[in-house]
Amino acid sequence: FIDRLKRAMIELQTQDLEATQTDTTWLLQRAPQHPMSNYLQGMLFYQAGRYDEAVSALSLAESAANQFPMILFYLSRAHLAVGNSDQAAVFAKKFFVMVPGNIAGRKLLAGIYLQSGKPKEVPELIQPVLDKDPEDVGALSLMANALLSQGDTDEGIALLEKVAELQPDSPMAQVRLGAGLLLSGQREA
Repeated sequence: FIDRLKRAMIELQTQDLEATQTDTTWLLQRAPQHPMSNYLQGMLFYQAGRYDEAVSALSLAESAANQFPMILFYLSRAHLAVGNSDQAAVFAKKFFVMVPGNIAGRKLLAGIYLQSGKPKEVPELIQPVLDKDPEDVGALSLMANALLSQGDTDEGIALLEKVAELQPDSPMAQVRLGAGLLLSGQREA
């Protein structure tokens, strides 16, 4: 069982999803409630876009989150994908507390805070990401949106301009900048 579990974990990391499913099916037949078997199945469901099923499987894996905190990360993302933003926030916060240095976790929680109308929480989460990488487009966009939501349009627009510079061919970057300028009353720009 342990050897199959280890092999399935490696197969998942190397994106050999067919082999991962074969081993995961074998594991689940022998131990349907085993947290790591359910983690593997949850990840396969998540990657296939079957988010309701991912939530179910990853919920069974939650007891192993102290050893594998990524369970909480993907449980949060799966909940978010099915519209359970409150549950997504709970798991994103748990993940952040366990792994505060994880950039993806910080961005996930910041995005949830923005969606739930808590922009004041975002700068504290995102500033360390920007300190490490001042050109992280995702972090810049999150910070810009938080600043714009709080009425700090000048700094928010400056960040959106930086995103547009970093991604000159991105229509989304241009649209976000245009929306920010419109929000600040700069209709002509």
